[in-house]
Amino acid sequence: MDFDSIMRDITSGLTGNSEEDIAYLMKQAEEHKTHPLATEIVRACFRLMYDLIPEDKKAEFERAISNDADGINATLDEIRFLAYKKDFGKALALMEPLVSKVEKMNAFADDAVSEYHTFREPFEEILYFHQKKPGKHLRQAQLPYSEIYTLHGSVLFDLKRFEEAKQALAKAVRWNPINAPIAYEHAETFKMLGDMQEFLRLTKGIMRRAFRPQDLARGFRNLGYYFAETRLYEVAAGCLSLSLVYEEESSAAQAELYYIQSKTGGKPLQPTKEQLHQYAVQYGFPLGASEDVLGLAHAYAQRMLQEKRFDHARYFLEIVHGLTDDEEVGALLEQIQALNN
Repeated sequence: MDFDSIMRDITSGLTGNSEEDIAYLMKQAEEHKTHPLATEIVRACFRLMYDLIPEDKKAEFERAISNDADGINATLDEIRFLAYKKDFGKALALMEPLVSKVEKMNAFADDAVSEYHTFREPFEEILYFHQKKPGKHLRQAQLPYSEIYTLHGSVLFDLKRFEEAKQALAKAVRWNPINAPIAYEHAETFKMLGDMQEFLRLTKGIMRRAFRPQDLARGFRNLGYYFAETRLYEVAAGCLSLSLVYEEESSAAQAELYYIQSKTGGKPLQPTKEQLHQYAVQYGFPLGASEDVLGLAHAYAQRMLQEKRFDHARYFLEIVHGLTDDEEVGALLEQIQALNN
């Protein structure tokens, strides 16, 4: 029998009496422990049991999970403070036992029917589902795995242990495969290790899913750095000018432009729109936000407006407006704000 058939068979035995059903589900979980789909069946039984737990017991259970997560977050805060003070050795000494602890727990491993992630905001999960089309149920892990591995990678990076940082940040990307800042940190390790082609490839991929202007700006800065390193200074200058469209006050982009001018004898380089378009085609990089991202955010905004869920509509409209500065979208945002006043 497949998983769905097994679960239909199990749920057909539920009576509606909470105490009896919890005991029955415990028994079913025990009986299926040796089944090839044991992990999936046991987890499904426990999810059903959770729904049957009285509210006071449910709150107690949630409090226990929350306390565990709070302890982890407190440790992460201490590590961030140590990193801020540049005490990277002590930060790593706290980080390594925490990583070891969560890996031994192995609490949210994927199984045949569920895929676990730690998305930071709703559009990350929506975009992942749209672009990757996973064949499993998406579930949010209740421990901050992407935060843990991102911080672990950051500390290792600051210690110039770039290969280990790359491995830690790859785990962070696995837990949150959409978040651009995490993915850029991972890409940065390839730059430091001298693998510029992988740095370029990863940057292009991140830009296809970036949905905040500062994330697109960073992508164009990465492109600018790559093309400057390969002495394609006009292409680099074009990418950096695009970066400034999305983040006007970026000192990093300005510094890179000054560097290019120093390499070209102070001659300012600024390709025309036509030339920039040619470079984008030739080298395979975008000129702005992904149409896929914009279309998806706009579609969700329209749906939320139709359903009069204005706070949700504002969330999606702000994504579109941040990437396009569209006047009509801006006017809609003003109307929604007026409704809330």
